[in-house]
Amino acid sequence: MSSWLFGVDLQAISRSCGSALLCSYDSDAGQTGRDMATSRAELDSGYRAYTGMRAFTLEYAGNEVLLQKVGASLQAGSGGFVF
Repeated sequence: MSSWLFGVDLQAISRSCGSALLCSYDSDAGQTGRDMATSRAELDSGYRAYTGMRAFTLEYAGNEVLLQKVGASLQAGSGGFVF
């Protein structure tokens, strides 16, 4: 239903690839969590979905903002990160 958001059919990808990367470069913690939750809902439960994030000073107002984004993604089911 929301594959347009990510540019791919997540169900088809999960049948063809071993994992997927959800890029959340310009998203805040809330949006990152919602996007991961939406992705997890479309993917098989055992499928590994990673969160792609930039990790540099200008991206975040401070460490706490980065930690909030990481936490939101983990809580929504992220299987790891690519920084």
